[in-house]
Amino acid sequence: MPSGKTPDDKAPAQAEISALTPAATTAVPTERAQFKSLLLGNPNYFGSFPKLGGIVVLPKKYDVAWEELTCLGLEPSQERLEAVVNIKQHAGYNGDACSQGSHEYVRFFVERNGAWQDLGSVAAQVYDLATTPLPLSYCVAVDFNEARKFCNTENIVNVRAILSWNLEPPAGDPNFTPPFGNVLDARVQVAPLLLHEIPIAHLLAEGTLTLKPEALAAVDSAQKLASQEPQPLSYAELKTLYASANVPGHRFGFAEAQTLMQKPALGTLTPAKTATLAAGAELGAILAAIQKQSGDTSYEELLCAGFNPGTRELEAVVEIKRNAGYSGGLCSAGSTEYVRFFVYIGGAWQSLGTAAVKVHDLAAVTPGHPLMYGVYRIQGFPEAPCKDLTGVPLRAILSWQAQPTGPDYVPVWGNVVNTHIQPMIGAVEPGEHIRLMRLGDVTVNGIGSTTGLANPTGVAGDCAGHDSPFGGEVIVEGDFLPKIDVFNHTTGLVKPGTKPIVYQVWVTRTDVPSAPFQLTNAFGIALFPPDAVFPPVIFAQSVQPAPGPVPTGVPGTLYYQYMESDYQAVNPRTLAAFEAGGLTEGNYYVEVRGWYWNGSAYVPMTSQGQLIHVYNGYPHLELGSTVRRPQVAIALTSVADCGNVKVGDTITGSYSVVDNFFGYLTIALVPITVGGVPQPENAAVITPVPNTPANATAYNGANTGGSNGTFTLDTTGMTPCGYNIRLYAQDRALCDSHCYAHWNETAVGFCLSPK
Repeated sequence: MPSGKTPDDKAPAQAEISALTPAATTAVPTERAQFKSLLLGNPNYFGSFPKLGGIVVLPKKYDVAWEELTCLGLEPSQERLEAVVNIKQHAGYNGDACSQGSHEYVRFFVERNGAWQDLGSVAAQVYDLATTPLPLSYCVAVDFNEARKFCNTENIVNVRAILSWNLEPPAGDPNFTPPFGNVLDARVQVAPLLLHEIPIAHLLAEGTLTLKPEALAAVDSAQKLASQEPQPLSYAELKTLYASANVPGHRFGFAEAQTLMQKPALGTLTPAKTATLAAGAELGAILAAIQKQSGDTSYEELLCAGFNPGTRELEAVVEIKRNAGYSGGLCSAGSTEYVRFFVYIGGAWQSLGTAAVKVHDLAAVTPGHPLMYGVYRIQGFPEAPCKDLTGVPLRAILSWQAQPTGPDYVPVWGNVVNTHIQPMIGAVEPGEHIRLMRLGDVTVNGIGSTTGLANPTGVAGDCAGHDSPFGGEVIVEGDFLPKIDVFNHTTGLVKPGTKPIVYQVWVTRTDVPSAPFQLTNAFGIALFPPDAVFPPVIFAQSVQPAPGPVPTGVPGTLYYQYMESDYQAVNPRTLAAFEAGGLTEGNYYVEVRGWYWNGSAYVPMTSQGQLIHVYNGYPHLELGSTVRRPQVAIALTSVADCGNVKVGDTITGSYSVVDNFFGYLTIALVPITVGGVPQPENAAVITPVPNTPANATAYNGANTGGSNGTFTLDTTGMTPCGYNIRLYAQDRALCDSHCYAHWNETAVGFCLSPK
């Protein structure tokens, strides 16, 4: 990808970006164009799956001619492991942006106790883009929840990412060799626990804190200390800290020198008594050294940057190269690496905001063994139609301890990376539009227009419905076009005197005569103003009287304000929260109504709505009206419950599950251990009666009433002991805007004796 080191005078101009774009002329070979069909005909065609058999026809691994994983890093405070993938060719991705394209899969691993542990895989959708500048940089990320340690311990771990085009790397296989793709390893630092985050009992056990016995008796050791977060070290403290280290004064004095330069001259010449750096030869030498330096990457360097149009995430990875010069260790405030993003649209650079990560002095950093840090933020910019989609220039500027002020900013410590990114794909039509995107974590085009039931949509992150109803809280997501900019670019709030889009959300039950009711409850969203530094602004969204004249005939006077613009992202895109948990089962139509300001009054847009079927579980009236879950029963027929069975006997039994939206059931032994050793568990064989399969998908969702039948369990080879056979069942509901279902379980027991 383009290097990104800044010239002495200014950052690369737009013309220079195009000059750095490599040509892509590689023809698409048969093994690429017919990749999936070749694998389906012979899983070991490329030698990727030797255990599946088959003759290796074309040995291939780690081909990076089309895509390459360029960097991998951790954002410690947000617990996100991030990677950037570069697309290098104009073709070879199974279709243009108006097609399904293909996927770049990345599976992540972390090394624990000498073994690689799977963290899951994610994907970015990519296309053939014939005219776009290259490379195109996409980013992906997974959650990274490692055990944290007190800040006096450097918690460094090894991580791995495997990139594989159109073939998801197998789970649990850290040594998988992708035909198209590559592997990256990195060292990362897990976020430390600070003093105020640890219970007193843990501090006492570690010896960090000591108390006299008489004082300890009066202390609630489960509580945490009321301590403050670490404060930045002063220039004098840093000078002492680095007295014997090879850290120059214009490095550890950089932040304070910058602060003094921003103050009025008179105040600097007559400093306060508490100042540790003042006008004089020492400050003059620091300022002279700073003036002579630009784009120094000897301490940190920005390696890559990318954007994921599907998640609206901007990411970058920063390499930390030295063990000192970052303003203190993990128990101190350390220092900040700022990365500001810009996109080139409409003939000018537009700010996409700033991300930041804290870094510290760490002994684990040695020559050739750096640490990799990630930064990220959610960000939007104008969408583009799929036809003739092309990439746009992205610039990321890394600057240590000083925020970049513009696209031509020259960092003293840091560098610039220029690449290209794919815009979000959207319908760009004249006029004002409402887009209803998701209900209950399901894209609306995956919900039946007449049934209100959810089915798979193929959209990443959606719940995999299967003629599924909705239960509990149903989050309504969507947006409005055009996304007018009426917001403060730092606070994210509506500018005084401006007229944002306003909207209402209404719900009407349709299967019985019902009156519509308005959703007016409060909910939280995160705002990402383009001039603000990550983390986002947390905003409490609530209804309020509409500003300006209310359109004639509009019911009610309470409205939500729409808080997103082209350059201010909102995450999640929540428009309302439909609390459906206490409602009777039935069909409910959710409708979004919006109004925009035409210069003199608010004018209505064409409303958008979607039917959903609400189902809050099968009623158990005998247990009370609030108990709603599948009705389950299991019984032994070959022996009484808790009866005696000899090893080698076959146990038989019966079961039943009743529900309006039956999902699936399992019958299995509850695992046991003897002396800490897990014991053998034989599988139960389930035999449903005709037309009542144990899995509703066998009838494509048509079997909504449940299942019943018999089961057998062969006890041969099992350890003599007491056992429980558990029946577990769940329905197909999607509850609380997650992929949760209503579930229930019951069990029977038996005593297994030696034969």
